[in-house]
Amino acid sequence: MTSEIRINIVTEGQTEETFANMVLVDHLQQFRIFDVRAHSITTGYSDGRPHRGGFLRYDHLKKDILRWLQQDHNAFVTTMIDLYALPMDFPNRNQFIHTPDPYKKVESAENELAKDINNPRFIPNIQLHEFEAILFSKVEQIHQSMIASGSTPSELRKLQAIKAGFPSPEYINDNPTTAPSKRIRQIYPSFQKPTDGIIIAKNIGIPTIRRECTHFDKWLTRLESLSQ
Repeated sequence: MTSEIRINIVTEGQTEETFANMVLVDHLQQFRIFDVRAHSITTGYSDGRPHRGGFLRYDHLKKDILRWLQQDHNAFVTTMIDLYALPMDFPNRNQFIHTPDPYKKVESAENELAKDINNPRFIPNIQLHEFEAILFSKVEQIHQSMIASGSTPSELRKLQAIKAGFPSPEYINDNPTTAPSKRIRQIYPSFQKPTDGIIIAKNIGIPTIRRECTHFDKWLTRLESLSQ
């Protein structure tokens, strides 16, 4: 019975989709969950072909979630989207967006998402604050991966200082200039999210990421429990 568990993951963009397909799929197989598929948000169509990626409007996300729930009545659906720059039309956004505690904020956002979708097979997950936050789980790995682009020990010290300034990588903030991806690119201008980000995350490994990022760990634990 457990081998029949299926999970569709609706992701914010290509980076999250690749992370899910290259890293999460292998991890969840250890828990007898063998059918996991990630798909970036569909934002429109041209000549019958879907355009995917980007989370500018909530209705794009909702349509994709409902579509996957309707297409397979035996599959679970979850999300991998960012709290950073959450769309203005997200359900009841103004009621939680100014909450100072990021964990309470993301919990409220996920609750609103779950209420709006209203399906027991839907598992809401919103990242704190974006995918690149998990890369700060082990900044030495960021540095190691960027050595080929000319990184030096001074860059590593900058990363270590950033990480030391927060209780967890997931606290690194929701700001146009100091979001996790912006901090990495300020230190390593050649950093490419779709390629470098995935390699770094894979080299860090799921155990380290979930140890450093409690919200990520909570989501993964819930997915793992589907096979129990």
